[in-house]
Amino acid sequence: MAELRDLDKALMLLYLEEKSQKEIADIIGISETNVATKVGRIKKILKQQFSTLTV
Repeated sequence: MAELRDLDKALMLLYLEEKSQKEIADIIGISETNVATKVGRIKKILKQQFSTLTV
């Protein structure tokens, strides 16, 4: 996660705290749709990073 941009880190921390998409959107100042898109993309990036570590 250290390689993520600050906004993406904040978004993922809120996600891990089990905040709703609406809560995250309100806190960060982006749309709920954008929250869902960003979370999906970040999860994909993190999965790729972890899969290269375990190989």
